[in-house]
Amino acid sequence: FDFKGTVQLMGEALNKQAEADQLLADWNQRVATLHTELQAQVGDQWPLQVAITNVRNDHLRVYLEDSFAGTVLHDLGFEFPPMSAQRTWGVKLNSKENIPSMNADVMFIIFQSQDGSVHENYQAWSDHPLWQTLDATQNNQVYDVDLVAWLMSGGIIGANNMMDQLYTHFGIQS
Repeated sequence: FDFKGTVQLMGEALNKQAEADQLLADWNQRVATLHTELQAQVGDQWPLQVAITNVRNDHLRVYLEDSFAGTVLHDLGFEFPPMSAQRTWGVKLNSKENIPSMNADVMFIIFQSQDGSVHENYQAWSDHPLWQTLDATQNNQVYDVDLVAWLMSGGIIGANNMMDQLYTHFGIQS
């Protein structure tokens, strides 16, 4: 999920280092700008804690900072629930009793597919009383996000698409 390293490697391999450097400079500028905007918007509540939740047909996955989406959000200064003492891509949740472990200020929901069973599973989790205790739920900060950009892309284009969605979800002009 090291999309910045991939951009550098591609620049070297294709003899387009200047273009790769510019892509990364543009990325770093976008990160700095959005970070500043987010911090100004939430004030003393910054940094926000974020949960990236992937809904499957039979369980949930919560991605942490070592996932692709996690690296993008980490660059922006978001923090993650302390779900695991080890650095890992994320945690697989099979029991609704684990809902409190994913408590965060903001939750981004990735639906693994548009299959009805995935949405039924989400409904079962989100209808649970523990789900209603989550900070993101109580503050109406739960957002559906794009599967491809947030989970499947793993590249600079996907990272920029994620950034576009963050601008939209937080109501910030880009």
